[in-house]
Amino acid sequence: MFPMLTLATVLSLGAPGSQAGGFTRGALPAGCGLPQDGNTIADPPELRSHGGFLRVTLFLRGNDPQNPSQGQAMCYVYRQGGRLAIVPPTLRVKQGDRIDLTLVNDLSRPHSAALAPPDSGGVGLMCGQPQLAPTPSPNPHTGRIYGYHRTPWNETSMHFHGLNTSPKQPGDNVTQVMICPRKGLSDPPNSYAYAVDIPRDEPPGFYWYHPHAHGESEYQVQLGLTGAIIVDPLAPSRSTRCPIESWSCATRT
Repeated sequence: MFPMLTLATVLSLGAPGSQAGGFTRGALPAGCGLPQDGNTIADPPELRSHGGFLRVTLFLRGNDPQNPSQGQAMCYVYRQGGRLAIVPPTLRVKQGDRIDLTLVNDLSRPHSAALAPPDSGGVGLMCGQPQLAPTPSPNPHTGRIYGYHRTPWNETSMHFHGLNTSPKQPGDNVTQVMICPRKGLSDPPNSYAYAVDIPRDEPPGFYWYHPHAHGESEYQVQLGLTGAIIVDPLAPSRSTRCPIESWSCATRT
């Protein structure tokens, strides 16, 4: 069982009209929407680091489960320039930069959660949901657990997949950080401020971020919560492209 977050690691953002991330919660869109059939898929917005830092606040929101016409979707709402965006951004940084990412869980507990009171029965999980059935034994050959999917609780976290960064708080800690949903619409959301230091020798290339709440990650990724991280080299390398008419080319660095 994972330990609960302490008050020192959870940032409460106050009343629904309070300022957070450069805009008010009241200005956030009501839902996430869904792409229409036939729409052109555009590149996601790109947020770049400046002066060694990339700072962004992501509000996790979802369509109203009581309104089937909205469809199932989740999204990260954030500021891009002077407007709000809901397409997960590409985070573009350089070796040695820091990603300061505040993740705000603006979801509420599912209505079905009322059937599972916190800390009652079974083995208590993070955010108060009890485990209602025994966990199956792992496969003796692979160590994996198959066929075990508990009811989503709308808890979340963030994992910076592939980066050689610290797993300790406030970095990429996927075992002790969980951001719980609001108990009710009038309650302030919980959030967590990640500080992810990218090593100066991090291999340049393509990485990605996604939720890593155990029991929730697959569900949330399939609803749209994932984005790219691009790490650029501190100094651009020389071109290794050859003239199109040449059939051989010595590698240059």
